[in-house]
Amino acid sequence: MQLLSDFFQTLPHFCLFTTLHPLIVHLPVTLIPFSLFLFIFSVILKKHDFKIVTNITLVLGLFGAILATFLVHPHDLVLSDKTEEILNMHDYFAYLTLIFTILSCISLIIHFKFIKFLKIRMKFYIPLILITLSTLSVGITGHYGASLSHVYDIKYEKTDHC
Repeated sequence: MQLLSDFFQTLPHFCLFTTLHPLIVHLPVTLIPFSLFLFIFSVILKKHDFKIVTNITLVLGLFGAILATFLVHPHDLVLSDKTEEILNMHDYFAYLTLIFTILSCISLIIHFKFIKFLKIRMKFYIPLILITLSTLSVGITGHYGASLSHVYDIKYEKTDHC
């Protein structure tokens, strides 16, 4: 993974950024909560188009979260104990976001494809709860990430090749 991250950092237009992490993080931060609203609208309006867009939005949010968590999330800094604790909490909620989002994707597939086999309440509440948990965990992850950069002043310097 580090090789791929290094490759992207060597591209000329990526040298404008100190790290790709903020650029890629904002995609799942917006798409995962947006999929919650799309899911609610798809159930209320009973429109098939919203169901498709909800699935696509959540999968793109999951893909962005995977990239943000594993590809462009550097851990090569020397940190104080308190900052290390905040980083560990940030990572913990990032992994929870991935788990909840994967489960949300599975529940949406079941919800939209196998509706006939589930009771009305179950088919609505399970995806709703999972997407809500995913939305909350991505928010908490962002809170810890913002604490790292704004309270504990964790910054990344431009690399030598830029």
